[in-house]
Amino acid sequence: MIFAMKLNSSVAATTAWAALFSLLTPTLNIAHASDGNALQLSIQSAVQYAMDRNPDVQTGREAIHQDDENVRYATSLIAPNIVGTGYSAIQKDAVLNTQPSFGGNSYNQYQLELKLTQTLWDGGLILAGWKYAQKDRQIKQKSLDITERTVTLAVLQAFYSVLLNRENRDILQKTLKVEQESLVTTQRYYNIGRAQLLDVLQSKTNVALLLPQIATAENQMKAQASQLVSLLHENQAKTLNLTGSLEAIDMPSVMELLPLKQELPEIAVARLQITQYDDTIAQTLAPNYPSANIQAAYGHTSNVKSDLFNNYTTAWSVGVYLTVPIFSGLSSIFQKASLISQQQQLRYAEQKTLDTLSYNQVQSERDLDTSMTNLKSSRSAAELGAASLKEAQREYRLQTINYLQLLTVQQTYLQAESAYIQAEYNYISAVANYFVASGIPLIRLVDILEAKSTAHS
Repeated sequence: MIFAMKLNSSVAATTAWAALFSLLTPTLNIAHASDGNALQLSIQSAVQYAMDRNPDVQTGREAIHQDDENVRYATSLIAPNIVGTGYSAIQKDAVLNTQPSFGGNSYNQYQLELKLTQTLWDGGLILAGWKYAQKDRQIKQKSLDITERTVTLAVLQAFYSVLLNRENRDILQKTLKVEQESLVTTQRYYNIGRAQLLDVLQSKTNVALLLPQIATAENQMKAQASQLVSLLHENQAKTLNLTGSLEAIDMPSVMELLPLKQELPEIAVARLQITQYDDTIAQTLAPNYPSANIQAAYGHTSNVKSDLFNNYTTAWSVGVYLTVPIFSGLSSIFQKASLISQQQQLRYAEQKTLDTLSYNQVQSERDLDTSMTNLKSSRSAAELGAASLKEAQREYRLQTINYLQLLTVQQTYLQAESAYIQAEYNYISAVANYFVASGIPLIRLVDILEAKSTAHS
């Protein structure tokens, strides 16, 4: 009875620890699958949710729309410019003039005129502006691809981090259940004189230690869930229901996607910026080249409204105007040299980008190989650990091993299971990073994970 009271007080103390940890956890909870009020998310729906709400993605899409309008604007500059003017006034010539109109008396003056200006050649300014706008749109599209890829990777890692911490919590809860069963067995053996008090106290200590560990794992899971919700920009969600597992992806499924490798958007942006600078140079230097345009005017001028559209009041003109810059102090030569130097700097930046991306690809391949090796080893260790625990429990009930041996097996099992689920997460993360570094669309990995989750459920 005294031991039972002590045991109850110990459990109460550990429960208090769990309550303390729960106070420190976020209010966001992970729901069971049966909770219909929770925000239901699979990896695919989570990524789509983020794409629809992420402000960086929305900004990138709006920037593309802006460039579409800029292209239309640049195209419209080719069209002629037509201006209509009207003029109505009361005038009076000075009497001292040699021949003042209407003898120096006041009179009315009416004038209507249309003027047309059509550019024939502007030194390449309009054409360069149009090309610049086209390439700027391509750069914005590639930048959007980078943003979407970054958001997808962040959501994927956050999503599976929640699952990782959930698995850690479940393992600890399973270990607690095993330890509680062992405590009951140890207590029974102690009561009949087949176990020592030290074994009972050691078992109680392990139970007491597991409760705060479970509370900590719960807190970490909720923290990762809060990070996921922040990536989804869903501030109203209080409960999440994530469908999915850390089950490893089949390597053949990954290998099938290798032909989908594309040029990395970072490389495309670097190259487009260099070619776009050609258009910047053309726009800057265009005023230094000859330009030509057609100007035409048609109008009526009269002193009486009724005669305003009379043929006698009609005047028109058509002409071609040519402008040739002759000398500007050689400023255009120095300006061009400066612009070419800036373009060369972009080429150096492109080379640096290529070197960095090449290193990232090699490193991602090494990380993927390492994660595959660790996954196989940890899976084998987890299977052996589970079998060892089952056998140790059986032998402990038969009293062929002591409690210290059972405890060692339990700790090894816990380490093996934790290492295995961590290896599963690391493998998924390594595959995702390999996709990013190799130019394989990351959304393809999301599709594989979604199919794996559906099959698993």
